[in-house]
Order: sequence, then structure tokens, then C-alpha cells
Amino acid sequence: MSWAQFIDLLGNNVTYASIFKTDGKILASTNGFTLTEDEFTQILNIYDKGSAFLSASMKFHGNEYSILKADSENLQMRFHSYGLMMSRCKKCFIFAYHNDRIQPQNCYEAVVRVADILRSYGY
Repeated sequence: MSWAQFIDLLGNNVTYASIFKTDGKILASTNGFTLTEDEFTQILNIYDKGSAFLSASMKFHGNEYSILKADSENLQMRFHSYGLMMSRCKKCFIFAYHNDRIQPQNCYEAVVRVADILRSYGY
């Protein structure tokens, strides 16, 4: 599968999404979506905190998102009815944003499902 096909598997459960390597290089993205260097650094810092990351937050598009649900690989964050979902694989990350018209659980499940597929391929 191509990287773009993994983004396609997320379907209409995300507003924007990106898959990027641990060095920040984007492998695939929804049309026109990218993360800033600061946003990427925030993601790495959250995962680097270990169990302390439960108190972490992330600034995205000018809003402060707080962690709603987390484990060692997956993070679900929210700001009002908007959300961020991240999943860390061995060699890449999936980052997804959903607006207020998408159910947060649908975004979460879609990202986890695609991350599990990537992990099964060794990524």
C-alpha cells in the first residue's frame, strides 16, 4: 500500500490527517495539511514525557488541547468539540484533527485501526 492509501483508510472520520516519520518528514497527508515544526516538536515532547504526559497539553491552530484519553501509543485530545488524535508506531506517527461535525470516538477508532495496520507491517 502507498502512504496515501493509509490516509484514505481514515475515511470521513477525520477532517485532516498526516502520517509522518519520527524525524518530522511527512509521508502522506490530506490535501494541503501539514504540521508546523512547533506542533511536531510538541508531539515528540508529549510522548517523551512517559507517564507524566497525562498532564500535557498541545497548542494547535491557536487553541490549547488537553488530553482526554491516553495510553503508551494513542492520545486523544480535545478543545471544546474539536479534537486531535495521535498514534505512535515504531517508525511513524499518525496525527488527525476532527472538527465539531465528526464524532470523536469515530476519529479515535479510525486512527487506532490504521496505526494497528501500520504496526503489523513493521512501521
